[in-house]
Amino acid sequence: MSLLTIGSVAFDALETPFGKTDKIIGGAATYITLSASYFTDENNLVAVVGDDFPQAMIDDFNRHGVNTEGLEIRKGEKTFFWSGKYHNDMNTRDTVEVQLNVMENFDPVIPESYQNCQYLMLGNTAPAIQQTVIGRLRNRPKLIVLDTMNLWIETPDCDRLRGAFGGQWRLRCLYPGAPEPRQTPPQTLCGWFCELGATRILICR
Repeated sequence: MSLLTIGSVAFDALETPFGKTDKIIGGAATYITLSASYFTDENNLVAVVGDDFPQAMIDDFNRHGVNTEGLEIRKGEKTFFWSGKYHNDMNTRDTVEVQLNVMENFDPVIPESYQNCQYLMLGNTAPAIQQTVIGRLRNRPKLIVLDTMNLWIETPDCDRLRGAFGGQWRLRCLYPGAPEPRQTPPQTLCGWFCELGATRILICR
């Protein structure tokens, strides 16, 4: 099985009712690829970090069989940073701070060795980035999964995804974060899912 994951590799600062951390490794693509490493032999990553991102974590990716050929390291720039506070249910959260840094003008490059991926995981990131990746793949994957959140669902930027999934490039699975189905009006949420052509919706709890 060949998996291609696009998304954030980042730093997070988290506060929960049970503890707090100032800066840890985070990002959607980080956890997707590490989790997938137990189930696939071809595990390809496309992401961007700054030169403040630890080499030890990149080594961990490689030890888990994650192909980091598509991981761009930008000299003199900082890695994407997100800070949030989780509520008692450990699903609902408030964003405290976002520093886009390298993600602000991320232009994903798909290495030639990634082109024939069977499965595409579009990690939670800006729709413009997700759309760019779709446009740069020459062949349609068997399965496309999109992870998103209310930030993109509730803004005009989601129109980019409606256009990206027209024709044969239909979305097969949509994975919104846990709070979004509760926070977004049902008509908005269901209409958006249908326009993307999603045939499956996975909601974490």
